Amino acid sequence: MNKQGQKPRVTIQYMPIRNRGYFEWIYTGLQILHEKGEIELLQEGSSWEKFLRKHPRVWGKFDQKFPELSKLLFPVDHFSMFGRIEQSGKSMRFSYDVTDSPFTYSLAHLELSDLYFKGQCPIEFEEEGYPLSNTVRVPYHPYVLEARDKIRPCMSTGAITSTFDLKRNLKVLESNASIRVASKKNRIFASFGGDQGPRTWETSDLPPAPHNFRNERSIVSLYGEQIQHPNEKRAEIVRILRKWGFDDIDARIWNSKDSTIQGDALAWPDYLKTVCASAFNVNVSGFRRSLPFRFLDSFQVGCGIATDTLGVKWYLPFDREIEVIEYGDLGYESMENTDWGGIENRLREIYDGIDLSKDSGDELRQMFAKKWHPESLGRYFINECKLT
Repeated sequence: MNKQGQKPRVTIQYMPIRNRGYFEWIYTGLQILHEKGEIELLQEGSSWEKFLRKHPRVWGKFDQKFPELSKLLFPVDHFSMFGRIEQSGKSMRFSYDVTDSPFTYSLAHLELSDLYFKGQCPIEFEEEGYPLSNTVRVPYHPYVLEARDKIRPCMSTGAITSTFDLKRNLKVLESNASIRVASKKNRIFASFGGDQGPRTWETSDLPPAPHNFRNERSIVSLYGEQIQHPNEKRAEIVRILRKWGFDDIDARIWNSKDSTIQGDALAWPDYLKTVCASAFNVNVSGFRRSLPFRFLDSFQVGCGIATDTLGVKWYLPFDREIEVIEYGDLGYESMENTDWGGIENRLREIYDGIDLSKDSGDELRQMFAKKWHPESLGRYFINECKLT
């Protein structure tokens, strides 16, 4: 514990309220450390910015009632939190980037920051660009490669309650941790919203938000048959799992033109209970090979992740036996370069290796509490910014 007056002072100078949910995990972690007296958490900015950080639901209601005015006042292309940390007469600036793109950066924030935390951080920064697939790379801006030494991985997180209310957020996390089943019934669970990729750009379309370089529609428009969108691969994963005909596999697509793989969408409480009752939750790469919220949803309730080859990293390594198991290259691999036979064999190996009598749920919950809880993220953030 630092002596009185020597504790770190974390000042939030700018936070895009439109994307508030993406910052809630780190903000909750900092709030916890503030409540414990280990740091001071302060606010700067205009009076209305500070008001909305304290009462974000006011903005939510405003956005619902006046969506076009809301976009004008709160631009959709802002996705990085900026601030500073001070201790013992020293100061440094930080950014916290939550965009779902390993190759997109808020360049002005990166330039001014001493440390730049990246939610979807590439496993390594290669001069050739970010590997969208084994044959296609998206270039980084030259300054990203120049400044790579001050980029730090964090983790991909979503909203807890979108309120920034510490008591409410802790209550939700405690509620998730309390979800239990007498025994797991599914070796594998796979549930996806849809199996269609985005359409290509038309000349009459307006452009996306300015930061959205190589967004999903641009990717499918530019690379064509060199790639296949990950959403389309979800369908084949579900077909494979259903083809085996095992009662301890639950695989579904909520919205699909193929009735043989379609299944009902689950309400959020039922989804978490089903994940809790499963040994592994299957993932297919998100937009631009990002990691979706499915990872944290699963870890909180004691379920591991089976995923295609990872394209990004978090600030701590995953346990490769029960936390995250990879089953092969999918992502944006083209149809001709996707080894579906190898993918199916690997998924079957994972399935056959699961012993439901040996429930790893408690161990996964302990890992979550130690590694991925907001307080753990907050401590990592403070330690990386350490000035003493």
